[in-house]
Amino acid sequence: MAAAGKLITDTHPYQSFIPKETRGIILGGTPPHRFCARTGMVKGDMDFYYGSRVNLFWDAMEVVFGEELSFIQTLRAAEKPPPYSEVRPLFEGFLAKHQLGIGDTLHTYYRKGQSAADQDILPIRYNTRLWQYLSSRHQLTHLFCSSRYVSLWLLQSMLASKRIRFIGTDAISFSFEDGYQPQHQLRIIHLHSPSRAASKDLLRLVPPGKDIKDKSPLQQQIIALGTLYRRDFAEAGIID
Repeated sequence: MAAAGKLITDTHPYQSFIPKETRGIILGGTPPHRFCARTGMVKGDMDFYYGSRVNLFWDAMEVVFGEELSFIQTLRAAEKPPPYSEVRPLFEGFLAKHQLGIGDTLHTYYRKGQSAADQDILPIRYNTRLWQYLSSRHQLTHLFCSSRYVSLWLLQSMLASKRIRFIGTDAISFSFEDGYQPQHQLRIIHLHSPSRAASKDLLRLVPPGKDIKDKSPLQQQIIALGTLYRRDFAEAGIID
C-alpha cells in the first residue's frame, strides 16, 4: 500500500466506448487506484467506469432513463467482482441503446497515495485516441464531464492542435484542416459528482417530492442526483 503522500503511477484500465451513432459522451478522469492496479477490488465494486461501490452514477442513470438496470444489483451482490470482460457488454449495451459513449481523459497519471480525488491526480499522458472520436462522430453534440478537472484536462490535451478554436467557456468549435467537419461544435456540460460523499448536499439542492419522502436517505440521494442528471441530458436533447 502506498504511503499517503507518495506519488504512484497508474495507467487507465478501460477502453473508450464511443459508437458511431453517439450523441453524447460521458467523460471522467480516472477510476480509483484499485481498479487501475487490477487488485484490491471489493464486494460491491463493478469492473467498469464509475464502478466503485460508493459511486452512484449508474443508480442515477436508472432515474434519468426510467429503466431498471437489473444487472447492477447482481454485480454488486457478487462476493468477487466479475471480470471486465463479462461486465463490459452489460454497460455498453445500455449506453448504445441511448446513443451514449463513455471514456476518460487520462491515459497515464501520477496519483497522490491512493486518493481518488481529482486534485490529487497529475496527468502524464492524455487519452489521445479521444481526439479521434471527437473529430469523427457526426452526431456527437455534447460532452458530459464528471468534474471541472475533467474538462480542464480535456481542453489541455487539445491545446496543441491548431484545428480547434474556443467559442466560449463551455463550448468548443472544431475546424478541421481537411474540411471533414468544418464547423463541428461540441458543448461541455458539467455533471454533479456521483460520489456518495459529494452527493449528500443534493437533498438541499433538489428538494425531494412527496413520492420519495418515505424512501431511505440513500435512495433519496440517488433520486435527487438522477433528477439533476435528467435535466442535463434533457438540455442536451438526449432525452425529452
